[in-house]
Amino acid sequence: WFKLKYPSVVIGSVASSAPVFAEYDFAEYGEVVGRALSYPLIGGSDQCYSAVEKAVTTLKTLLDSTTPAGSSEKIPSYLRPCSPIDGPLDLATYEAQIFGAFQGVVQYNLENRPPYVSDLCTAMMDSNDDDDDILSRLVKTLKLVYGGVTCMPSSFAQSVAPLQDAKFSQPGCDLTCSSMRQWIYQSCHEFGYFQTTTGDEMNPFAAFDTVTAENAGAAICKAAYNLSAGVDYAGPAANAEGLVANTAYGARNLAAHNITAVNGNMDPWHSLGIVNTSDPFFNAGDPSSRFPQHVTPSESIVFIDGTAHCRDMYATNVFGQDPEAVTWAHGKIRGNVAAYLA
Repeated sequence: WFKLKYPSVVIGSVASSAPVFAEYDFAEYGEVVGRALSYPLIGGSDQCYSAVEKAVTTLKTLLDSTTPAGSSEKIPSYLRPCSPIDGPLDLATYEAQIFGAFQGVVQYNLENRPPYVSDLCTAMMDSNDDDDDILSRLVKTLKLVYGGVTCMPSSFAQSVAPLQDAKFSQPGCDLTCSSMRQWIYQSCHEFGYFQTTTGDEMNPFAAFDTVTAENAGAAICKAAYNLSAGVDYAGPAANAEGLVANTAYGARNLAAHNITAVNGNMDPWHSLGIVNTSDPFFNAGDPSSRFPQHVTPSESIVFIDGTAHCRDMYATNVFGQDPEAVTWAHGKIRGNVAAYLA
């Protein structure tokens, strides 16, 4: 988009993991997570996918079996809510925490931030096949991500409280600096990208039916920015053609020059990007084809098998010997940049 807006000062662009299609209900994110859990190249399998799906469904049944939700003694202590679940927003907060463990691992898989997909699948498939055991396996899996916590966060009010802080981080904050309030504002106002469990295909988290655009998007926007009850917030800015971000920038219909669009097929964000026509997420989220993918001869698609978010941006062999697909991608990008500068 920077190249599109300022063509006189930018000769070319490498757009790594760029979600150029803005979407309010980003259901495809969870679907890519599901595909990653079943993808043998990165340590997934159909059995791993099924185990995660069964664990989620089993836990959801227990959550819904009591009032308040989540108070069943059959829920392992590690999985119990940290505070009483008082309504759908608290339940969505809890369910998003379980979903989030798998999201984070898949998004940065094999980028020196263990655990990896293979680790989650090993834990999820490590035992007998009964309901009690499937939750024990889920506990073992989540401990790889969350460590020694004693419960799962379940308070919507507590989860949005940091977003309500309008003060900037102090100078010199270094790695403690926070820009989440700004990121969420951009999501609320322009792009959406609210990651939900509403997907129809390859979605092992479908039982977590409270993680919707309304609960994981609109409700957060209203609470974080103190929108009054009278404000009719219904998502990012839109017009008759859809989200303004898509009509302003063209979404997948690239109208610029000298752009290399790079994506990994196991990166959840690739589902909103410029990808190969053979990918299951080609033109995903746009059933009416208002913004179909189109690239000009000067633009190049670099699609990397088995890789996660922005994998191409890391130095050669920084994590050990690069996979052949990454070596190929680096060569392709290097050649394109040289051509832009020639």
